[in-house]
Amino acid sequence: MKKAVIDIGTNSVRMLVGDFKGDRFEPINYRVEITRLGEGIGRERKLTSKAVKRTLKVIRAYLREIKDQGVDNLWVTATSAVREADNKEFFISLVKEETGQEIKVLSEEEEAKLSYGGVIKFLPGLQEEPLVFDLGGGSTEFIWKEKGEVICRSCKIGVVRLTETFLHSDPPSLKELERLTNHTVGILKNLKKEVEVKGEKLVGVGGTITSLAAVRQELQEYDPDRIHGFVLKREEMEMLLKKFISLEEKDRKEIYGLQPQRADVIIAGTLAVMAIMDTFQFKEVTVSEGDILLGILYSFS
Repeated sequence: MKKAVIDIGTNSVRMLVGDFKGDRFEPINYRVEITRLGEGIGRERKLTSKAVKRTLKVIRAYLREIKDQGVDNLWVTATSAVREADNKEFFISLVKEETGQEIKVLSEEEEAKLSYGGVIKFLPGLQEEPLVFDLGGGSTEFIWKEKGEVICRSCKIGVVRLTETFLHSDPPSLKELERLTNHTVGILKNLKKEVEVKGEKLVGVGGTITSLAAVRQELQEYDPDRIHGFVLKREEMEMLLKKFISLEEKDRKEIYGLQPQRADVIIAGTLAVMAIMDTFQFKEVTVSEGDILLGILYSFS
């Protein structure tokens, strides 16, 4: 059975098509386009007409591909930006009118649990329960298991949100970097009071962490097999940050492994990952390609 999902995030719209043979999943088509739907959402809580137009164009293109591939089941989901927007009903209605597709807006808890499910399905042989974080454009979800139950917490740490709020120079000034870090650490310290950490493995999902793995390996072409399971050390994160902040955005766009459209938010993303590692006292993070998309395909029926 062929299944497909389109997930509409704050920063990007992603598509995954796969074939299920029993419980075994074989990916057929994966796409990601950065449309920045959540542009300005932290200030006005409103999806702009330009961002909606960009996003709708990509959704239409994905649906054409999905139709050509003879998919049996399709789900369209949305996360932080749509969840927060005061005009989300307009966006949902527009997508329905233009494409015929219903959008399921995931709650913070649903988003987190689906991300965790994707990690567990795609990282077999874990020796201990991981602490998983899904760093997105508007929010970060933390997921772990406690006494056999999947627990999740969400916070408003997102690469688009942080960039728009704190980073206004190119490259950012040291004062801007310091303010962003202090803000992020403050949120994480409060969150840590609720997160049960007992030395589990730290696993990261999302476009920022996979981009960092690609840049660390200087990949000229994205290779999921080299990304999945890659381990980033804390000292390597420091090295990557120094590289990013030494360059203007136009030069960051030329870095091997980094999508040009992520060049403006990668600094905020790197600082966020470093703050997570420091707050929860991890010296390394394992990168997973299995995330919410895979979780949706396994969980929805």
